[in-house]
Amino acid sequence: MDITHGRLAGMAAASVLLLTGAQCGPVSEPERFLSGTVNIAGKEDQPGFNLETNYKRSGFEVELARYLGDAMGFGPQWINVPSKEREQAVKSGRSKLVIATYSITEERLGHLDMVGPYLITHQGFLVRKDYSGISKRDDVDGSKEICTVEGSTAEAVKLPKGAVFYTEPDYSTCVDDVRNREADAVFTDLVLLHGYAERYSDVKVLGDVTFGRPNRYGIGIAKGHRKECEELKKALREFIKEKWSTHFGDKFPKILDEYPGTWENRFKPDPAELDQYSTCTDEAPRETSASAR
Repeated sequence: MDITHGRLAGMAAASVLLLTGAQCGPVSEPERFLSGTVNIAGKEDQPGFNLETNYKRSGFEVELARYLGDAMGFGPQWINVPSKEREQAVKSGRSKLVIATYSITEERLGHLDMVGPYLITHQGFLVRKDYSGISKRDDVDGSKEICTVEGSTAEAVKLPKGAVFYTEPDYSTCVDDVRNREADAVFTDLVLLHGYAERYSDVKVLGDVTFGRPNRYGIGIAKGHRKECEELKKALREFIKEKWSTHFGDKFPKILDEYPGTWENRFKPDPAELDQYSTCTDEAPRETSASAR
């Protein structure tokens, strides 16, 4: 055997050993989608749900995110997004989850998977306490200045008698418009409105004047992460069983006064509903032209 042939044979043997060693060594698992610090698209100006003051956050959704993080081993980190940009925040990679009074709808399921509901609410009106222009459904007409938020489910509701909305980027602006007498009412989810009524003593919620279907709030997650989506559903089910009533009562005490003995029936989801409304798929997101609601 000549030297060249011997060198080639040796190199081949070494290659086999290297390949064999690589196959026998430990195989690292892919990094979990929800691990370490997880950015969550949320709000910063919704009292009762998610309110940032002096660089600290408080609210029902803050407690929910903390519970999910503890259960699944990640640390929540909030990024603030307007309603119309919630899906895009996940699709662009800025956030991995959406927890932002985000209702489960068919259009949104075209963009993200959803886990929920974690809360159920009808939609209604917030007005000044000294305002009497709306006290029943028949009072809602085209003469009223009614504010809601661009990209919300409230924006899609059809009001009677020529009544229309004007939109602002967030509900805090709408509430300021009402308090400054620049609008007659804010229209959105009742629980969300009660959060503002807890914060400001000069406004009230018209609980008996409602329109539209009930909204079911869900957690948005990028498609293609079925395992962790299912883990989120499991953790949320335990949250509803163990912590929901305590945190809801702490954040919305006026609702407990408004609906004594019935507030859980009105707003708390049945854990069994999670299997009906949650969607956890392995599919990549479908591109659709439908706008977020």
